[in-house]
Amino acid sequence: MTFLNKHGLSRDIPAEVKRLVRQRSGFGCVVCGLAIYQYEHVDPPFADATKHLPDAITLLCAGCHDRVTRGLLSKSAVKVSMMKPKAFEKGFSFGPFDLGSGHPTVIAGGLTAIRTRSIIRVYRDPVLSLAPPEEGTSPFLLGALLRDDQGQVIMEIVDNEWRTPTTNWDTQILGQTIAIRRSRGDISLSLKAEPPNGIRIERLQMLHRGTTIECDPKNGFGVQTATGQYFHAFPATAVGCKAAIDVTSTGLTVGCQCESMSIGYATVGTAPRRR
Repeated sequence: MTFLNKHGLSRDIPAEVKRLVRQRSGFGCVVCGLAIYQYEHVDPPFADATKHLPDAITLLCAGCHDRVTRGLLSKSAVKVSMMKPKAFEKGFSFGPFDLGSGHPTVIAGGLTAIRTRSIIRVYRDPVLSLAPPEEGTSPFLLGALLRDDQGQVIMEIVDNEWRTPTTNWDTQILGQTIAIRRSRGDISLSLKAEPPNGIRIERLQMLHRGTTIECDPKNGFGVQTATGQYFHAFPATAVGCKAAIDVTSTGLTVGCQCESMSIGYATVGTAPRRR
């Protein structure tokens, strides 16, 4: 049953209005920058609103929203934060990944990495990696530097905290999935958190130092270096590797120092050098 206020306005905010609110808020709570948010009608409050106006709505995390509801944070203070959202001060919104204390599994398209420290490395840059716990009961530490197909950073993961730049066109949290778009309908990254076992990169097409990396749930995982070497697999599982995918100045290595590497289907070769 759809709830309506006294003016007959539904709580369902149109998608276009939500996107404008996300962009104006820096894709996070305007007070603290947390990327796990709720849409809040500020002035007028929802009870008195006749329309869903982007200027009257903002993003608040559950904690800051609760402070408003309890009277511990004033609407006037929220309005001040709306004029200068915390994410724009930092340059990014942020949120935590729950990886638990066991060794997580990282899936990128058709590539599954188990007990693998460096999942993707390009010229020694750790594109996607895991570090062991600092203490015995601490979680493994996930790190990543994910870009779009123009080489622009669209997400950074630092010690299990994801950071999404305010320069993104759109960043949206939908349940367990973080979706980053560069235009309407054009998804640059779709990443799903699967606590406490790991993460799944469902979709990505990125460029880093001339190397193209592609992840797609239908087409699997692919990488092509600046010199034209390519590898495409679906599915592939790397277990206990020093590096599952390693791009160096001398070439492309798959399954470096692995306990095991299984591939259902793969194509390898060298394409003409890109100009």
